[in-house]
This record gives sequence, structure tokens and C-alpha cells, in this order.
Amino acid sequence: LGEAADLKDAGYDFCENSVSAFLIPDKDDAAWAEQKEKILAENKILKTVSCNGFLPGTFRLTGPEPTHEAALEYAMRACRRADEVGLDYIVFGSGAARKIPDGFDHAEGRRQFVAFCRKLAAAMEAAGCRVTIVLEPLNWKETNLLNYVREGAEIVDEIGSDRIRLLADLYHMCAGGEKA
Repeated sequence: LGEAADLKDAGYDFCENSVSAFLIPDKDDAAWAEQKEKILAENKILKTVSCNGFLPGTFRLTGPEPTHEAALEYAMRACRRADEVGLDYIVFGSGAARKIPDGFDHAEGRRQFVAFCRKLAAAMEAAGCRVTIVLEPLNWKETNLLNYVREGAEIVDEIGSDRIRLLADLYHMCAGGEKA
């Protein structure tokens, strides 16, 4: 925050920020009220349309001891706050959080990830959240689950919610050998 005017003067049309720095879902409502005021003022100059880095790697979405409930609480706080400031998208890359641990059954890890996304979609729908979560396939250097756009499309279809869609990032597509 604090750079909207400079970015606008430089010719930018919009901004993307990070969930942790922008929506501060790990902070209390008092800290959020202060942050929200700054965001709404800056959005009048240059709108932030999306945030990335949805879930920190401290949350585990796959493996023998997934932390779905804690991750869901954090995610929903981020989604509610995103709505309050008119954010359009949250990019769900979060490679460390979704990485399937070595030696853990890959199919089971995938099921766990889809189950978390379904819980998130249902909670968003129940809360009336307007922000859209976009799953981002990441290259193999960053995670071992959801590495290709086609895989992402399958997962989005399995989730079956308009609240969770797919993002095709050209950097990761090229890194993974996919054609644009």
C-alpha cells in the first residue's frame, strides 16, 4: 500500500497484491479496519483486482495430518475481507500448502485437496462471498499437485462451483512444457 498514485502515473491499469500483506487474514478486526480504510482510499486511485499467495505453507491441505479447518478459517477471513474492498480474484497457487508429502499416496492427496476446495466453495456460497478463487497450476519446482492446466480443469470440474475457477499462468505453462 502507498504506491497507487506512483503506479497510476507510470501507466498501470490495476494492481495485484498478496493475501497476507493486503487482506491480513492473520490479523484481528481492529487491524483490518485500519487496513481496509487505506485500501478503499487507494482503490479510488488504482484498483487492486486480485491477490495471490492465498494460503501460507504453514497450512497442510494434503498428507497424513491436513489442517483443513484452520486453513478454511483463514481462507474465509480472506474472502470476506476481499469482498469488503471489492477484490475480484484471489489466486490459489499456494504450492507449499497443497504439496503432497513424499511417500504419501498421490491420489489420496489429490482427493484431500479437492475436498478442501469443495468445503471452501460451500462456505463461500453460504456466506454470500462474491470474490472468485482461481486455482493456479504451478510448475514442478514449486509443488507436485496441480501442475498443468488440463489437471486444473479436471479439478475445477470436480469441485463444481462458480466460486472456484481456473487460471492459466503462461510462466508456469511454459515451465511445464505446456503450449499456450
